[in-house]
Amino acid sequence: MISYQWDYQKYIIDLYKLLIKLNYKCWLDIFQMGGGDSLFEKIDNGIRYAKCVIACITPKYTKSINCRREMSLSDALSKPIIPLLLELTDTWPPSGPMSMIFTGKSFIDFRRSNKNIQNDSIWKSKQFKKLLAQLKEIIPEVDTGKF
Repeated sequence: MISYQWDYQKYIIDLYKLLIKLNYKCWLDIFQMGGGDSLFEKIDNGIRYAKCVIACITPKYTKSINCRREMSLSDALSKPIIPLLLELTDTWPPSGPMSMIFTGKSFIDFRRSNKNIQNDSIWKSKQFKKLLAQLKEIIPEVDTGKF
C-alpha cells in the first residue's frame, strides 16, 4: 500500500506504475475506489491486506488527518512501514502524532537539493533501488527481474 498526501498524486501514480511493472501488488486509493465505496472501509482493507506500507512523507502528509489515521492503523497492525522523505520536514521523526510511529525508522531520502519532488526523474535514482531493496527484504517472493 502507498500512503500519500494528495498534492503528490501525479508522482505517486508514477511510483505505483513502476512497482506494478516490477510485479508488486500495490494498493493505491484512486485505483481501488469506485463510486459509492466507503473511503475509510477501503483504506482499512488496503492496510489490513498489505504486506507493507510505503509512507510518502511531506510536511502536509504529517498534518493530514487521513494520513495520520493510515499510519496509526498500519502501526497498530504491525505492518512494516517504509518512509520515503519527499520534502524536508521540521525534524525527523516528524513532530506530532506520527512521531512515535516513525521513531527509530530510517527514511529513504527522495528530496532534491532544496527542490521538492516536482521532477519526473525522481523515481529513476539510486534511492529507488534502496526502496526496492527494502521491499525485497519484506516481500522476498516477488521476482522483479533485472532492475
